[in-house]
Amino acid sequence: MLIERPDGLFESSFEERLKGCDAGAEMATFDGMTFCDVHGGREIVVITPPNRCEQLVKRMIERGIKPEWEVFAPNHILQDVTRLIQKGYDKPPYYINMVLGADRGFQGAMPYSHDILAAMIAALPPQSIFCVSAIGSAQLPATTQAMLLGGHVRVGLEDNNYYAKGELATNEQLVARTRRIATELGFEIASPGEARELLGLKTN
Repeated sequence: MLIERPDGLFESSFEERLKGCDAGAEMATFDGMTFCDVHGGREIVVITPPNRCEQLVKRMIERGIKPEWEVFAPNHILQDVTRLIQKGYDKPPYYINMVLGADRGFQGAMPYSHDILAAMIAALPPQSIFCVSAIGSAQLPATTQAMLLGGHVRVGLEDNNYYAKGELATNEQLVARTRRIATELGFEIASPGEARELLGLKTN
């Protein structure tokens, strides 16, 4: 739900964000930063100061939800994510998803480059595992570099609509290409059970 403000901005409802914790998920994304999303000509502010970070992560822990700590810049790792982990709001392994290439739409987000990704990896708290997601044309090089650096990846139409310049993609195409690259690099693809074990989730 978006609330239109007198200054012409739109604000995402924090109460609605809290309600999302009641959907029965085992794992959910935690965005612990304040940012502005420019979307469809509207400027949408997502306000998450430290006190809201604590409210949100407490609700997640109360519901048995493991946080996927989503970050868009190195300072997002070094500030609230590390602070909340140090306060005991998650158990290792800490799963941190780095979103790069969102700088055109998200104020405060970082473009993809080898050096930026390396700096974010260096900022990770001990006992972390990381995933890389990247927007648009950054998806292929960023996720390939992530695999080479020991990370995991997210690909699909949520982040990128194109398989190549001018060629629209399907989720299946993007996943199949990533699987081929991982296999060619000598990596094994985790089964669902192996992925759950890696993330510290209950296995059936």
